Amino acid sequence: MDALLAALDDSPPGVLRVRTLCEQDSTLANALDNFGTSALMHASLMGQAGCCSALLACSADPRLRRASDGATALTLAAASCKPASICALLQHDATLVDAVDGGGRTALHHAVAAGSVSTAKYLLGRWGADDTVVDARGDSPLHLCTSPKLLLLLAHGPPSRPLGRL
Repeated sequence: MDALLAALDDSPPGVLRVRTLCEQDSTLANALDNFGTSALMHASLMGQAGCCSALLACSADPRLRRASDGATALTLAAASCKPASICALLQHDATLVDAVDGGGRTALHHAVAAGSVSTAKYLLGRWGADDTVVDARGDSPLHLCTSPKLLLLLAHGPPSRPLGRL
């Protein structure tokens, strides 16, 4: 696992090293570090879309939850505002967009909690995230909203055309 984590680098040689390590030992794709975090979670948190894609191609499980808090690769990417990772994960499996983590939160919950208008807009507009999902505490993404821009986005949806155009 340590060699795989050390190889995480989104350059072409880095992605090749990740793929080679996983092909040599298929158990690495879903191995967990001492904190219960998989290589896919690490790559998604760092915005390394190439590594995410390589790990997914080697059967890394995007629905795997971190032991400490139930986070998934997608919720980590959304919470840290990493659109490249989000794209790689959702291109692999678009149904992940409304998958919940250990706390019942979706990627949209995490994007809103992070205050990221662009990430929330991307999840809603490009991937059709459901803004009505209620987490384990009874909160929808709207309940977590602290920004007027996010409030408008959640209340009215993403614009159907670029802002500023007629």
